Amino acid sequence: MKSLKEHNPILEDAETMREKRSFMSIASYLPAYTDVFVGRRDDYAIQLPNGSYRRAGRPLTNANLLNHLLGRQTYGTYVMDDDGQCRFAVFDADTEDGIDRILSIHDRLAAQGIVSYVERSRRGGHLWIFFIRPVPASWVRAWLLPIVQPIWNSIRSKTKGWAMAR
Repeated sequence: MKSLKEHNPILEDAETMREKRSFMSIASYLPAYTDVFVGRRDDYAIQLPNGSYRRAGRPLTNANLLNHLLGRQTYGTYVMDDDGQCRFAVFDADTEDGIDRILSIHDRLAAQGIVSYVERSRRGGHLWIFFIRPVPASWVRAWLLPIVQPIWNSIRSKTKGWAMAR
């Protein structure tokens, strides 16, 4: 017995239709995503299978961003824009106890009335702080370092990165 698709090649299978709807939905908010999360488009980093990153050395495209948002490839973008400003700060703790440390930073910030957002990652966690407008990255570091340094120093020694606005 032939499937409906075989009888009518215009019909698509449900999986293809879901993927197209997902793609169209993500594509519709791509400009807003880019405005918030991409500081520069002239370069980016590509995550390798071992979890490390390699500099791409070429401009970030909308196709790269769509593949990232669809979960096909993980990319890293620059937090700072060309003017040394940033729209957010992010802490990336890729250690076994990373999410616990991120939650400690979250609690410490909350005690001072600073809103932050926590997400679990494959190897730890991330903490995000968003700003109303772009601010100098040097100001962000000067403001946040004293608050998080006691917790962050113990993470930093075990990870490759200081992902906060540098």
